[in-house]
Amino acid sequence: MADPFTEAEKPTPLARKPTEYLTRVSIENLSPLGVFLLAKEGFALSDVYSMVSLSELYLSWNVIKRIVGKPSRTMQGKNDKTTTGRLGVFESAIAFQYAKPATAEI
Repeated sequence: MADPFTEAEKPTPLARKPTEYLTRVSIENLSPLGVFLLAKEGFALSDVYSMVSLSELYLSWNVIKRIVGKPSRTMQGKNDKTTTGRLGVFESAIAFQYAKPATAEI
C-alpha cells in the first residue's frame, strides 16, 4: 500500500513520552516505588511545563493551574518566580497522573 504522506508531511515522533519528561527515564524502567521516590523529591516545574505543552488538549484545559493550584504560585521556599522550582509531593503525583494517559495515547 502506498504511503499517504510525503517525506515533508510525515508526522514526527515525540522525542520523549510525557512521563519521561517528568521521570527522565522510560516508565517501563521504573518500579512503583521508584515513581513514588521521584514524586517525593518533586518534579521540576520546567519539566511539567514541557509535558503539558505536548498536548493541545492539556493546554486548553489549563492543566498547569490544576496541577499547581494557582497560576501565580511561587516555587517551594522561593519568592522569585523566575527561579526553577520543584513541585511538592501532592502536586508531583497529580502531574504524573496527567502524564500517564498522555503517554498511553502515544
